[in-house]
Amino acid sequence: MENIKQRKHIFVKGTYETKKSILVIKCSVHDIEHTTTFDTYNRSQNGCPICGRKQVSSKLMGRKFSEETIKKMTIASNQRPNRGGKPRHWRKNHAYSEWRKAVFQDYNNECAVTGVKKQKPGDLIVHHLNCVKNHVHLAFIPQNGIVLERSIHNNYHKKYGYGNNTVTQFKTFLLFLLEQQKNLSTQISSQANPEGLEGPETRAYELNRLMKLHEHLGRVELILKG
Repeated sequence: MENIKQRKHIFVKGTYETKKSILVIKCSVHDIEHTTTFDTYNRSQNGCPICGRKQVSSKLMGRKFSEETIKKMTIASNQRPNRGGKPRHWRKNHAYSEWRKAVFQDYNNECAVTGVKKQKPGDLIVHHLNCVKNHVHLAFIPQNGIVLERSIHNNYHKKYGYGNNTVTQFKTFLLFLLEQQKNLSTQISSQANPEGLEGPETRAYELNRLMKLHEHLGRVELILKG
């Protein structure tokens, strides 16, 4: 209980019987309840997952990469066409794993565009909004990531290619989807038959979701520039 007070959290409920006993606390900063165990809470650095992600994010924001690291990451990024299906070597390190995990958590383990959740491994991709090639310092910043269905990720890169991708560009892609969705809605209301068509131009998207995501990425863009 002393640990809860020190972290300025609010005890909601929980009875300690074993270290695996359920504990529910409320973070006064984010005004959310968090369910965990007594053991996990005491072993964690701050006890709140959102505080933890923000702490990691702030540390990474100020992180200075060595010239050698930047060189290696840039070379790896530039070698995409010749990778032979193998992941970039910088994706094998712990920082990338933690970054990917944080991005999935931020987007509730679902595609930011459609809300679709993963059914099997590989369904969802964590995409760098600002490409690593030109923005190495943002490689492991959670705000620089977004979760996408594989098909949407492929369609985006088919339209814009690889190597010079930015948040602004992805916002433009969302506007493209919005416009196509409006056209599709007009088609349907005119009793056109869209069956058998595939691709981003004919898929049904939730307009309100796309607009909210566009607004969210506008805020993200300012954060990453800051």
